Amino acid sequence: MALQMIDIRHSRTFDAESDRMRQICFPGEYSAGSSLDPYDARSTHVLVTVDDTLAGAARLIPQPTDYYRDTYQGRIEIPDSPDFTYLGRVMVSPDYRGQDIFELLLVEALLLAVDTRYDTVFGGARKSRKFLPLLDELGFKPYGTPQWGVYPDTAESGAPIQSIVLSTRGRRPAWAHRKEQVLSRLGVAGYAIGNYGSLTAAV
Repeated sequence: MALQMIDIRHSRTFDAESDRMRQICFPGEYSAGSSLDPYDARSTHVLVTVDDTLAGAARLIPQPTDYYRDTYQGRIEIPDSPDFTYLGRVMVSPDYRGQDIFELLLVEALLLAVDTRYDTVFGGARKSRKFLPLLDELGFKPYGTPQWGVYPDTAESGAPIQSIVLSTRGRRPAWAHRKEQVLSRLGVAGYAIGNYGSLTAAV
């Protein structure tokens, strides 16, 4: 049986396939018929495909002060700095859940943040999420208190969201090693790696 090919890519384009997946993974009242929001055009999107079919995606929003202001309605603030980015909209197709794609997206996005010279990465998660231990292992720490979020064309978040933050300084070698471990597990599971995404050399 032929191996399935995994490709890891970075894109500045939010395309129709990403839109369809987001509406599945983040259901809401998308009145315009699209989940495209004001932050997508300036974001860098991390994409994982399997045999050219989108399996997972995430995005890095640069200088996300306005994202925090709009999402949390002024209830939580972050400094306005070009050295900051926000990692969010991490999503995996239902067909590929439980296969290390989620962890691959997170690690790849953090490596990209380092390579793009971001000093600080923010994010957010509900306290009920099963992946909270993974976020802790990657270096994220709580930032402020949990708050309800409001998103374009959707209702409020289904539960309060805990903002999280980490510094990228000195972490690249550990994240690169972790990526190698994830890719090794995927190889054992029957995947081949095509486009590798971020390089693993420490910088």
